[in-house]
Amino acid sequence: GLLLLAAPLAIGVSVNGSKNWIRLGGFSLQPSEFVKLCFIFSGAGTLDHLQTKRNLFGFVALLGGVTGILILEKDIGGAAVFFATFLIIAFMRSGSLRTIVLSIAAAGAGIATVLGMFAHVKERFSVWRHVWDAKN
Repeated sequence: GLLLLAAPLAIGVSVNGSKNWIRLGGFSLQPSEFVKLCFIFSGAGTLDHLQTKRNLFGFVALLGGVTGILILEKDIGGAAVFFATFLIIAFMRSGSLRTIVLSIAAAGAGIATVLGMFAHVKERFSVWRHVWDAKN
């Protein structure tokens, strides 16, 4: 799954600033859409082994790999979708709000890093924060 997700870095085309599309003949595809299904199935596969740290570590490592690749492709929205999916599965695994709070805190640090790396993401957050300000 990670190799498929990373393929656009080598052979992909850029669309709206994100290099996460692959052109095949007359159509384009976004590998992250296929990887979303794999990610969900991987997370669901860990649910029956709720308390094994090895399974949790593997799933967290997968999340890190997926979000890292998506950030390199400048697909921050896609990374956010994977993270939200992770939060849901993590809560289903543990039922622990502590796990969710720690995950969100880690995401906050990640968001701060991404805002520093990509000016267009910082601009989008700025617009969102000032949505009611009139611009003429």
